[in-house]
Amino acid sequence: MLGISGGLRIDHIITPEREARPRALGGNAVFAAVGARVWIDEVNIIARAGRNYPSEWVDLLQSRKLTTRGIHLLETVQDHRTFYAYPDANTRDDANPSLHYGAIGAVMPEELEGYVHSYAGQEDLRQIDPLAPIPGDLNCDVTAYHLAPMALRSHLDMPGAARARGATFVSLDPGERYMVPTMWRHVETILSQIDVFMPSAMEVASFFRFDNRNPVEMLRRMHWFADRGPRIVVFKLGTDGSLVYLRDDDRVWHFPAVPVRVVDVTGAGDSYCGGFAGSLSAHGDATEAAIAGTVAASFAIEDYGAMHVLDATQVMRDARTAWVRERMSQGVHGVRAGAIA
Repeated sequence: MLGISGGLRIDHIITPEREARPRALGGNAVFAAVGARVWIDEVNIIARAGRNYPSEWVDLLQSRKLTTRGIHLLETVQDHRTFYAYPDANTRDDANPSLHYGAIGAVMPEELEGYVHSYAGQEDLRQIDPLAPIPGDLNCDVTAYHLAPMALRSHLDMPGAARARGATFVSLDPGERYMVPTMWRHVETILSQIDVFMPSAMEVASFFRFDNRNPVEMLRRMHWFADRGPRIVVFKLGTDGSLVYLRDDDRVWHFPAVPVRVVDVTGAGDSYCGGFAGSLSAHGDATEAAIAGTVAASFAIEDYGAMHVLDATQVMRDARTAWVRERMSQGVHGVRAGAIA
């Protein structure tokens, strides 16, 4: 079974078309889980939820054949709010909701009063995030384990817990707040414990503080991460697809994004990571995993929320898989020079 840890969130979104979409079932744990469930049958969500988290959403996850026994229900009220405003399909702002609602002439939901941003304290080891999983929450054996973005403390502690429960590989999508130069030592500790590292291009640029837009620079940064532990390094490039570096044979592959009608990009990167982890856990082939992640992300962006991803048919999966396989290429050729920015 693949275990997936991350957040269970209540999403409030302003789309690139300046449309407000309130109170949707979201969270990176959910998007990663549905991305994996496209390809494999057994996916267990390991997460924490306050008593104010909608119980009907847990029921919905169960009804769609996602295992929820790893969801630890707390007795206290917790802050599950997330806000994203999208100026375009590749950039977003998760702060200042009142400013963004005012810009589109809409009234900010009362629920967002006092909201700061979706990852407050993520990089602070002194701050305990009550919604971040701890090793004791991993209450069942797993064959593989994926960590979606969350508190730094969880990313430092959970890979070892997953190994102890039988995980043959651990993949991780880093938290954007700690992908900065001052967190260098902690990032190196995380890298030493994992097999697959999957940051976004923006997170890589933030971590190294560089503006060089030559695609060759991407390869240099991939080597840096791989030299510190993971055998597979993935850079998610948004509309430019992804780059995947395989340390064992020293190759890098480019996988283009499937051209579909984009409705909402929330959770696309998480669905990619879930699809990647799910496929890798089933077959062990990194290039096939990247294809699976690419296809899962293409489903995620076609509608609002996460659950519609599970409506993808076998015919749709096969067609998109074939499309990506025909167009994947070795090297960084074909990636736009500005893709890392």
